[in-house]
Amino acid sequence: MLIKYGSFLEGYMSPALHVTVRFNNLNLFKALLDVPKINADARNLSGDTALHLAAERGNLEMVKLLLALPGVDAGTAGRNLDTPLHYAVRHSQIRVILLLLNRPDVDVGAHNQ
Repeated sequence: MLIKYGSFLEGYMSPALHVTVRFNNLNLFKALLDVPKINADARNLSGDTALHLAAERGNLEMVKLLLALPGVDAGTAGRNLDTPLHYAVRHSQIRVILLLLNRPDVDVGAHNQ
């Protein structure tokens, strides 16, 4: 039930969706996205969304799945005002960068700290 509502997982201090990204578990990630009340845009204690983490890790499939959901903002600022694009650039995730650059909700001039 806790996972159903995107609650923080004890020991990880992150929403369940974030943990699946961290462990690169695509099957569980997809299963969580199918839960009707999952908050795909939930933030962890650092202020980052699952999209930030997927962009950082270069998981193109997870990024695409998240961007296909209503309410997921590809340009949202997280920790240090970093956007998913900042994370992808910092970690040289070229395929994710190219995908994000084609999104109208990504501000390529967004400033971070």
